[in-house]
Amino acid sequence: MVTTETAVLDSTFTSDIWATYRRVGRDGPVQPVTMTDGKEGRLVTGYDEAKTLLDDPRLSKRLTSARLEGEIALRKLLDRFSVLTPDPGAPAPRWRPSLLIHGLQNLPVTYAR
Repeated sequence: MVTTETAVLDSTFTSDIWATYRRVGRDGPVQPVTMTDGKEGRLVTGYDEAKTLLDDPRLSKRLTSARLEGEIALRKLLDRFSVLTPDPGAPAPRWRPSLLIHGLQNLPVTYAR
């Protein structure tokens, strides 16, 4: 059975993660959720469904690897476009706060014509 109610991953999710998994998982192995930042997502609680996702090479499994890939992409962007240069006065790059990666909050570059 799949519920139409979307679970909200609030502070109770991080304080008692297993209780949240049990509660949400009763309605099915993959359920819609709202992240702490308001973005929509899916919570996978079923073994077979999780294994299928983890075996899929298109899914990034490591937050640190994904962030490293972002840093490499930023460096390639700067190397490719000479009109973009690092902005020493810009704040350090910050990732959007989320359980999932949604990119950078700011791009620390300047545009020179």
